[in-house]
Amino acid sequence: MIISTDAGQIEFQYTLAQGGQGAAIKAFNWTRGTWHAAKVVKPPLYKYLFQELTIAQALDHPHIIKPELTVTEDGEHILLTPLCDGSISDIKRDTWTIQNLKRISLQLCSALGYMQHPSRLIMHRDIKPGNILILKGDAFLNDFGFACSLLDGERKDLVGTPPYLSIQALNGITDLSNDVYSLAVTIYWVITNRHPLWIDTQNLAYPKMYNAYATLHRTHAPLAMNLPRGFQKLEKTLQKAISKDVAQRYRSAAEFGIALWDAFEALKREGYSLSTPLTMVTNQYPVNETPIEEIKTVVA
Repeated sequence: MIISTDAGQIEFQYTLAQGGQGAAIKAFNWTRGTWHAAKVVKPPLYKYLFQELTIAQALDHPHIIKPELTVTEDGEHILLTPLCDGSISDIKRDTWTIQNLKRISLQLCSALGYMQHPSRLIMHRDIKPGNILILKGDAFLNDFGFACSLLDGERKDLVGTPPYLSIQALNGITDLSNDVYSLAVTIYWVITNRHPLWIDTQNLAYPKMYNAYATLHRTHAPLAMNLPRGFQKLEKTLQKAISKDVAQRYRSAAEFGIALWDAFEALKREGYSLSTPLTMVTNQYPVNETPIEEIKTVVA
C-alpha cells in the first residue's frame, strides 16, 4: 500500500514489531529513496507523540534515534524512524560476543548520560530491550513517548514496562537513577537471557502488573548471575545498578558507564578475549527459570 504524505510517497510493507502504542511497519519512501520503520499514531496517543517529538528532536547524540512526523492527505499522523536491523529483543545471543556487549553497553550509557546532563535532566522512563535498536552492531535509544525533563518539574505519573522499572518508579518517585536501573536490567537480560527478579507473568492480568512487580521488589532479592571466575566485577557492577536502595545505586549513567568500562577492563586482565561468545560465558551455568517474556507497556 502506497500513501501520500508531506514527506513523500510511502509504501507500507509488513509489521516489524507490535508495541503498546501501535505497530512498527517496514516502509519505503519512494520520493526520498529511504527505508523507515513507520508507526501510525491514533488520536488518543497524540499527547505521547508530540511529547516524543519535542524531546527527541531536541537531542543530538549519535546513539539516540530522531523521529520524524509526517501527515497523510487524510490527516493521519505517522512517525518515521530510520530502519535498523532490529531491537535487542531480536538478537541471536549465539552470534554475540563480549565485545558486542561492551560496545552497546557503553554506547547506551553515553546516550543516557547525555540526556541526564544538568542542562537537560531528561528521563526516558521506558528503557527495555524492545526500545533499543541495533544497526550494524551499534545501539540506539529509541521511543521517547514517555520521556520527560525534570527541568519542567517532578513527574508522578506511572508509565513504563513493569519488569524494567525500579521500585521507585513503580511507586511514582521520580529519580534519574530509575533509568540507570532499567538499563542495567536490560544489560543483565542480554547476558543471561533472564530477568534479575523472576516472576511468572503468564497469568497476570495487565492492570495488576504494576502492583505485582512492586510486591516482587519488596519480597525478592535479585538473582545471582553465576558468571564464571573473572566476571565478578561485571556482576557486582550490575547488582549495584539494580539495587533496590536508590542511595546504593549509581547516581548517573556516566557513573555507571565508568564502572562498566572498569569491569570490561578487568576481564581483559583476567585473560578473557573480547571475542568470546556470550553463550560460552552464561551457558556454563544453566538456570531453571524460563526467560521472561517481553511485556506490553501498560500506562496506569
